Amino acid sequence: MQKQATLQPTAQGLIALILVGTVSMALAGGEAIGFAVATGSFQVDSAQVYGNTTLFDGATISTAKASSRLELTNGARLTLGEDSQARIFEKRMTLERGTGELKTPASYRMDARTLRISPLDPSSIARVKLEGPRQVLVAAVNGRVRVLNESGLLVANVEPGVALLFTPQAAEAGTFKMSGCLLESADGKFFLMDPNQTVELRGSGLSAEANNHVDIIGVAFRSAVPAPPASQVVQVDTGGLKQAAVGGCEESVAKLESSGVKVAKPGQPVKAAALEHPKSYVAIYAGVGVAAAAGIGAAVALSGKKSTGPANGGSSLAVGSSPTVSSPPAGGTSPAGGTPPAGGTPPTGGTPPAGSSRRKGTGRPDPTSGGTRRAASTPPSESSPPRCCRPGKEQPDSPTGIVPAAGGSPPSKPSMSP
Repeated sequence: MQKQATLQPTAQGLIALILVGTVSMALAGGEAIGFAVATGSFQVDSAQVYGNTTLFDGATISTAKASSRLELTNGARLTLGEDSQARIFEKRMTLERGTGELKTPASYRMDARTLRISPLDPSSIARVKLEGPRQVLVAAVNGRVRVLNESGLLVANVEPGVALLFTPQAAEAGTFKMSGCLLESADGKFFLMDPNQTVELRGSGLSAEANNHVDIIGVAFRSAVPAPPASQVVQVDTGGLKQAAVGGCEESVAKLESSGVKVAKPGQPVKAAALEHPKSYVAIYAGVGVAAAAGIGAAVALSGKKSTGPANGGSSLAVGSSPTVSSPPAGGTSPAGGTPPAGGTPPTGGTPPAGSSRRKGTGRPDPTSGGTRRAASTPPSESSPPRCCRPGKEQPDSPTGIVPAAGGSPPSKPSMSP
């Protein structure tokens, strides 16, 4: 009896330990946030997986020779390219190596080094690639894409079809080095407009350069609220304003006024001098260097090979290329207009057997051509009779107008004796 009483508490303790372990594992794993699919193998938290698997918050996905597609319960659609790695969370994805693609609701983002990348439009698709030890290449495959720095300051709004190369921490956080049109509003505010964004400028000596192209160096004024449509306020440093060209801001004036801002003293239109920065020129937004780049889709697809198709997954030929025409198998049937197999019968409109060819516009062999087919002609219309039947035209090959059989001789001319 004493032995039985001793075993009973031991069994109860074991069951309690199992229950505690199960609950702990459930809490550690959390709720499933989606699933991952690949045509080959990939790794989830260093464990080899084939086909597909469920994803939990904070899971690390690594690919080798096959890309992986991830679908989350919140509607986010992600893709990892070959030889890539990312950590997946419910509301964000951190790209740690390689290439990733993001098609998600606006609330989801991709972190790449110190940048935060998110879509601006419902149909936006962002493709991101880590370049070298510091840089990040961002392409807006479809729709607009927003890029912020680690402090939440706007670095760039990438327009559809554009790719930009970012260098985080190229300067102190909040530093701006921009070139664009300086415009003054009717209420005395100054705006600097460039292809990436519009900022409100504050500082001395701005009015003298209104409606000119300028280069500025300044710092983000974080506590100030920018006047629409500016994304942020930049305080221009002393001596940080330099004229680049006179006038040439008509397009910027029209764009700013279309947003509801009345531009003061636009002056007479002046044709700007050509503005050509060296290829090494890099603008700096919020401490991040930004330069134009080739699209990732043209340089490297998610499969690791060159992409010539459109972003929606359809197939198309590269510009300037021609489709490849495949030859029929030996002994097979050639399609209309193609070359017949050896010993076979040529199809209608195809290449005739060796030793003969067809005359242009007729269905008869041409014994004088030496087997070379002449260029095909356009069939005659109903209103235009064949050459053999036109009024006043004689058939040069057959006096009777009868086409001889292949390889045979034309029939003799009928007798005209009474």
